[in-house]
Amino acid sequence: MEQLRCPECGELIDDNASVCPHCGFPIEGENAHIKCPKCGFEIESKGNITVCPNCAFPFGGQKKENKRRMIIWIIVLSVVSFTIVSILYVKKTNEMITACEDAISNRALKSSTIQIKKVEKRITTSKQRNAIKLAKIHRKKLEQTLENERQERIRQEKLRKERERQEAERRAMEQKKDEILSWLQGNWEWSGYIDGYRNSCRLGVSDDYAVLATPRGVLDQGRITIDLDDNTIHFGYTYIDFDFYNKRLGDFSDGMYYKKLSGGSSSSSYSGSSSGYSTTFRTSSDVMAYVSNRFKNSIGNVITIKYDGLYCNGNQITNAVRVVRFDGSYAKLSATSPYTQGTLYFTVDASRGTITDGSGDVFYKR
Repeated sequence: MEQLRCPECGELIDDNASVCPHCGFPIEGENAHIKCPKCGFEIESKGNITVCPNCAFPFGGQKKENKRRMIIWIIVLSVVSFTIVSILYVKKTNEMITACEDAISNRALKSSTIQIKKVEKRITTSKQRNAIKLAKIHRKKLEQTLENERQERIRQEKLRKERERQEAERRAMEQKKDEILSWLQGNWEWSGYIDGYRNSCRLGVSDDYAVLATPRGVLDQGRITIDLDDNTIHFGYTYIDFDFYNKRLGDFSDGMYYKKLSGGSSSSSYSGSSSGYSTTFRTSSDVMAYVSNRFKNSIGNVITIKYDGLYCNGNQITNAVRVVRFDGSYAKLSATSPYTQGTLYFTVDASRGTITDGSGDVFYKR
């Protein structure tokens, strides 16, 4: 059986084949001719023709040429596609790096952390690698800043709660002191025996001022300070224990207890209550209220007597003033001179409206 070449693809086929089994081209039988694809010369297809007798073009290489061209096109398309995909990939990675930097700038720590982890898997260039290293540094600084701010908020919250607690304790303490001071208002009396002799004294409390007196005169006086730690009240040089819950007042160590006489000011001849300005002194507070007026002598000097001292023409010239005794409209005061350390005495006559000092100088109520 003879063979011939297909006029279309150039492959060898049987001479009695009506169709090329390689490319499907119809064959015209024995008169079939093939045409040279290079010069167009027609050649009878019988026999094993390998080259064109006109131009020496090799038959049977068209299919291989087509395959080679196809491979070249595939390679070119692959390279172009890879280049495009690479460019898009790098662009997307750069966009992710930018988004990561924006998240750090917006103090979104969690979002920036997620973005960095994603970008690390996509790094392809040294520029991207450097950019993500810088982003990591910024994220670390942001993390430290946010942690410092959190610690500061915690510290400020603790300080706020501590201030609120201290303020609540202060208000509670002030409220308790007010309750104790309200309970102390009025006159208290103690009587008993000391060294075989019967003695008595009274404590008068008006507002925050207390006077301790005996039938012989005032022992001590001053503004009250309440110590809740020791459960004592203090005025002048006197300390007195108190039991607010059991409503007791006195010197508990010696078994001395005061008995409350009234809930307000008293008219007792030696109580420590205050009844304002009066020409009849019932308490030392009455005396001090009276002498707090302005008194003037014959040469124009003006004196005023207060608890902390005697003032002459506005200048303090003595230490604290003490009521020595009082009776009706008469009273005697004493004070220590800061210059001579001696004791100065003053006699008050409310019926005449005068104060006489130790030298006999008389000051009249203005």
